[in-house]
Amino acid sequence: MSSNLTQAERRRLERKRRRTLNLIIVAGVSLIAAGFVLYVALRPIDDLIEITPQTYPVPVDGLTIGDPEAPVLVEVFEDFQCPSCKQFSDAIKPQVLQSFVYTGVARFQFRQYPFLGGDSFRAANAAMCADEQGRFWDFHDILFANQLAENVGAFSDRRMEAMADLLGLDIETWSACVNANEFEAAVQADLAEGRDRGVTGTPTIFVNGTRVAQNDFPSIATAINAAAGP
Repeated sequence: MSSNLTQAERRRLERKRRRTLNLIIVAGVSLIAAGFVLYVALRPIDDLIEITPQTYPVPVDGLTIGDPEAPVLVEVFEDFQCPSCKQFSDAIKPQVLQSFVYTGVARFQFRQYPFLGGDSFRAANAAMCADEQGRFWDFHDILFANQLAENVGAFSDRRMEAMADLLGLDIETWSACVNANEFEAAVQADLAEGRDRGVTGTPTIFVNGTRVAQNDFPSIATAINAAAGP
């Protein structure tokens, strides 16, 4: 830098240099992120985690498991990209089913709350398309089994089609449903209802319409027992 430059000119040049450097860093980070998303979306699909479809000893009606006459309704607003939802599905949901749904005290209902981005909406619609073939809960399970970081292409159409194929769905029918975004209105309706009821994150649990403060099993069990009465 020339010593003939004034102090003000040197400061301007330094600011310009820093702005240029920041732009390069931002562009580099963006390219790396875009590259990772592309890698996940195009990575081999033979590494998908398979699941064993569950059987339930109680009626299953779409997104609801349990006796329709059960006195307690447990609603869970979830996002398929949400790590806490996967943890809930893996560890807490089975306890709720075993203790209350299979005993006829409660029925368990999944509610869509895809607030984390595009992959969330695609997964929500795809799961509803699987429900058209009576396979919502199987698709629910395989989505959570193959959950990765948020919005990196884990739930691209290509990868979800491979999941549907692993489950033995009618791919032509399922794909037509997915491509038409057939359940957009239903998913948006769930999302809007959740917002109206104060949902801001997932999982959010309601027992007979009352929100449960904590997502742990003891809190949910206490709420169910209180709703069921003596």
